[in-house]
Amino acid sequence: KIIPAFSNGLYFTDDNTGYAYTSGDSLSKTLDGGAHWQAFSKVSSLGHIEIDMYNVLQFTDPLHGWMMDESSLSATSDGGPHWTMLYSPASRPNLTYFTDFQMLNDQSGYLATPQMILRTNDGGLNWEENYTATDVQIISIDFLDEHHGWAGCRNGMVLRYLR
Repeated sequence: KIIPAFSNGLYFTDDNTGYAYTSGDSLSKTLDGGAHWQAFSKVSSLGHIEIDMYNVLQFTDPLHGWMMDESSLSATSDGGPHWTMLYSPASRPNLTYFTDFQMLNDQSGYLATPQMILRTNDGGLNWEENYTATDVQIISIDFLDEHHGWAGCRNGMVLRYLR
């Protein structure tokens, strides 16, 4: 089924329930595996969600979700009707934009910029530098847990993180 004005953020919590960024700064939800979609949340108060390759949408359970575009990271604790901006590149002197994001659970997660990977242990309220890239640009990350992760870089290099 086609989601009207779909952009890149898409996340399913199970076989039936899924969420997607849609145009007009909206979040749409399906309860039937994608056969039907309903816009249910406006996120315009967080700024315009750019339709680009850097949109990420993730839920760790039916209530706790995060959405990231290149200029903001926001969270919900009620399944999506209400969102709060947590972090933006302007929050830190040397950040330009966000490229990827992954939560491991409702407290621990990682956020990538072209220059670094940041880590949170409080649901995204505070971030600490976890890795700084000097000669590559980070475009994607994937973590199995707090000890094993990878970063895909613009030059084709894949960095491995073991802790």
